[in-house]
Amino acid sequence: MGLPFDWESPAPLRVHLKTGWMGFPGGPYTSIKGYSDRVIDGGAATVLDLPLNPNKELKYLRVSAIANEVVVGLLSATLLR
Repeated sequence: MGLPFDWESPAPLRVHLKTGWMGFPGGPYTSIKGYSDRVIDGGAATVLDLPLNPNKELKYLRVSAIANEVVVGLLSATLLR
């Protein structure tokens, strides 16, 4: 049985929304008593880099979420030739 995540790949860049701190997972964290010691005050976002096939034309971009407990938002998209 395989692992659900590829732990060999580098972790994606995180942005702490309240402070603007950018870095890789590992802190700085705060805590909520009785819940968790790994809370990010103000929330966080993950920066994804999705390389496209340069030989194809991008027709559209769709962002969807299939889990009720996850909030998904697209803050920006940058396309470079």
